[in-house]
Amino acid sequence: MGTLKGFAPPFGPPPTPTPRSLRSASPNPPAMVRRRQSRRAPHASILLAFVLGLLSCAPTVNKGRPVVPPDGWVIPSPGGLVTVQVRYFSLARTADYPAQPRLYYRVTFGGGEARTEMLRWSPLGITRKDVDFTDDLRFLGESQRRVTDDYTLPRGKRSHFSSTGVEQVLSFETPQQARMDLIVRAYDDGFAFRYAFPETNSGQVTVAGEATGFRFGPAARAILLPRYQPGASPAEGGPAEWLTDVPAGTAAPAGASWALPALFASSDGAHWALLAESGLAAGHAALGLAAKSDGEIYRFRFPHPDEEAGRGDVQPNSTLPWSSPWRVVIMSDGLAGIVESSLVTDLGAPASAGAGDWVRPDNVAWHMGGDGLEPVSSGKGAHGADLAAAMGWGYAGLSAGGAAGGKGAWHKLVRAAASKKVGLLIEQRDAAALPLAELASAGVKGVRVAVSTSGKPEVVGSLLALLEEAGKRHLLVEFEGRIPGAGWDRTYPHLLSATVWHSGAPGRDWAKQARQNLIEPFARNAVGPMEPMPIAFGEPARRSPMTWGHELGISVVFESGLRSFVDSEGAIPKDAVKLLSGLPSAWDETHLLDGDPGHTIIIARRKGRTWYVGGLNGDAAAKTRAVPMELLGTGLFNMLLVADGASATELVVTKRQRNATDVQGIKMAPYGGFLMRLVPEH
Repeated sequence: MGTLKGFAPPFGPPPTPTPRSLRSASPNPPAMVRRRQSRRAPHASILLAFVLGLLSCAPTVNKGRPVVPPDGWVIPSPGGLVTVQVRYFSLARTADYPAQPRLYYRVTFGGGEARTEMLRWSPLGITRKDVDFTDDLRFLGESQRRVTDDYTLPRGKRSHFSSTGVEQVLSFETPQQARMDLIVRAYDDGFAFRYAFPETNSGQVTVAGEATGFRFGPAARAILLPRYQPGASPAEGGPAEWLTDVPAGTAAPAGASWALPALFASSDGAHWALLAESGLAAGHAALGLAAKSDGEIYRFRFPHPDEEAGRGDVQPNSTLPWSSPWRVVIMSDGLAGIVESSLVTDLGAPASAGAGDWVRPDNVAWHMGGDGLEPVSSGKGAHGADLAAAMGWGYAGLSAGGAAGGKGAWHKLVRAAASKKVGLLIEQRDAAALPLAELASAGVKGVRVAVSTSGKPEVVGSLLALLEEAGKRHLLVEFEGRIPGAGWDRTYPHLLSATVWHSGAPGRDWAKQARQNLIEPFARNAVGPMEPMPIAFGEPARRSPMTWGHELGISVVFESGLRSFVDSEGAIPKDAVKLLSGLPSAWDETHLLDGDPGHTIIIARRKGRTWYVGGLNGDAAAKTRAVPMELLGTGLFNMLLVADGASATELVVTKRQRNATDVQGIKMAPYGGFLMRLVPEH
C-alpha cells in the first residue's frame, strides 16, 4: 500500500532534551566526568597574586573551554550492569576507521568477573546537508541526570511499567559553531543514544547520513531478517524470512539489506543483544542495516529510493530543534532478559493524559472474506459476532477488502453486534480511502489497516497521522504489515497490534511459518505488540504440519492487544473452548521459561492470580519439555492443560492440582505446542 493520503503528519518534532548545565548535574558523577571543586580562599589578595604568577608562565588556552577527559566519558547504569564509554580519539588502525579523531563508543555488560564487552569501539556521528558532525568537533560541556519512567498501558507484557536510567548529554560544536548534543542513556537492561540539534531554525534541515555503527564481539552470531528492495525477484531470495545462526558480518542476500530489530549473540551464546530503534516522529525515516558490514560493523541504511514507486524523500528532514530517534540495544545474559524487557516502549514518547482510558484489549473473531463489505455484512460476516458473543470475546472483525461506504448492511451489523455486547472492527485494504469519521459515527470500534512497510519519512508521517486521527475518534488500530514504529504503543495506547505474515501465499511451506513463529517472540514481539497470523483451527490441510496445539500456543506466546481467531465452521475445538473463552489480552507479568529461537519457546503470563503458559515447537521432531511451577507461589492451583494429540487435529486434555514445587512434563508434536491455565483453588 502507498502512503496514507489525506492524513497530515502530526505537527512539530519531539521535544529535544537540553542540558540543564554544561557541568555535571549529578551530585556524585562518575570518575571520568568528575571535576575538582574550588575552595574558598582565606584572602583574595593572596589568591590574585598567585593566579597572576601562574598566568605569566602558562601556555595560551581557550578561556573557559572544557577539557576532553583523556579516557572519555563513562556512563554506568544505575545498578552497574551496563557501562557505556564514549571517547573522542583516533582509531586509525582499527577496522576501516579514519585517521582523524572522531567520536566512538563501547559497551560492557555484567558485573565483576562476569563483565563482557558486548560492543567493541563503534563509530558515532551524523551529517546534515549543511554541516558535518563527524570531524573537527569541539567539546562544549556535559550534563548528567537520572531518568525515571513510571506508567501504565492498557496492554503489554505487564500492567505497570517502571524504568530508571542514567542520562549523559555531551555537547559539541563544529568549526562553523553548529551544535550537536549526543544523548546517551544507560539502563540495567541496555542502553540507548540519540543525536539532538538544540538550535532554533525555521528552515528545513536534512540529514544526509550517519556514521553510526555497531561492532559486536568477535565471532558473534546473529538472527537477521532480510529486507528486499523493490523489484527483487524470487530468484534473489523471495519473501523475507528470518535467518538464524548468521556469522556477524555476513552480507545480506542479493537484492536485500537487513531489517530492524536484529538479534545478536556472543560467540559462546551466553550473552544476547537486540538492536532496535524507538521514538520515530514526523520527519524521521525508519532505518535498516546496510547489506554489507565491513569490519563486522553494522551501519544504518536509509530506505531504498524505489520504495513507494519512487515517491517521497529518503532522508529525514525537519526544522530545528530536532532529535533523531533513539538507537536502542537491549542486553542480557540470557534470552529471558530480551523477551521480558520493555526498554523500547519505555523510550517511546509518553501518551497524553487519559489517552488510553477508553482502550479495551480483547479477542477478535475475524471473518476472512474478500467480496466487499456490504455482501459480507449481510451474509457470513454476521457469524463472527455470534462466535464472539458465545465465547465472551469483545470484538468481531470483517475483513472484506472493499470500501466501507454507504449505509447498508454493515451499519446494521454494527448495531446487531452491539446488542450482543460485541464491538465491530473493520479491515480496510485501501488505507488512503479509510473513512474514520464515518466508521466512528456508525459505532465501529476499530480498524485493521494494510500499510506500506517503507521507511520513508512520508510513510512514517502518514502512519503517525492515522494514529492521531484514530485516537481522537476512539478507534482501535491494528496494522497489517511490518511497521517501523517501535515505541509507538506507548505514545498511542490504542495501537494494539500488528499482523505479520511470512507464508501467506497458497502452496507456501507452512513448516517455515512454524519456525518463524518461534523467532518473532525474541525479536519483533520483544519491541512491540504483534501476532503472526489469525489463529485458525478449521483449515488443517492448508496449515499442515502445524498442529492445533501449535495454534493454541500462539495465543499466549505472542503478546498482542487484539488476538485474532478465524471465524469458520467449527472454529474452536470443543476441548479448547473453556481455555479460550476467558483468555486475557493484557497481562500483569511475563516470564520466558524456555527459549531457543526457531526451535523451542515456552512463555508464562499472569493476569491477576491466574497463570497461562504457552509453548511452541518449531522442529520436525517431537520433543518433551519440563515446565516448573515455581512461579505459582503459595497454595494449590487447578491446572487445565490442552496439548497435542495423536494427529495434528487432535488435542489431549489434562486436569490436576499443582503447587510451586511441581514440574509438569509436556510432549509437543512436530510443529506442535500447548496451552495451560493455572487457577488458584482459593
